[in-house]
Amino acid sequence: MATQWYVYPLNDEANSTISEGLTACGHTVSTALIRDKEHNPYTAFLVPGSFIKHILKHQTLNKECWIFCRERNYGTVNRWIPQKRISQKAKAMKKKAEQLKKEKSA
Repeated sequence: MATQWYVYPLNDEANSTISEGLTACGHTVSTALIRDKEHNPYTAFLVPGSFIKHILKHQTLNKECWIFCRERNYGTVNRWIPQKRISQKAKAMKKKAEQLKKEKSA
């Protein structure tokens, strides 16, 4: 089995939005009791991977819930935080700033 995804809503509004979103997309609404590395319990929605993309694109929902993932059925549950991509322009500016810093210190 592939990666399992869980979404833990931080408030009641996010809870209802996730539930309605799963129903609208044609997925069954199911919850599971999960525990993270520190053994903290969470009652979270079991969601398909495609639904995670919907959450990340949503302007407010992506800040009102935590996303957890588990590799296969038997792996540990980890909180998943998406990595923000750094644009090429930002990378170039950072590199230029580091070069200027080196030149000043030399």
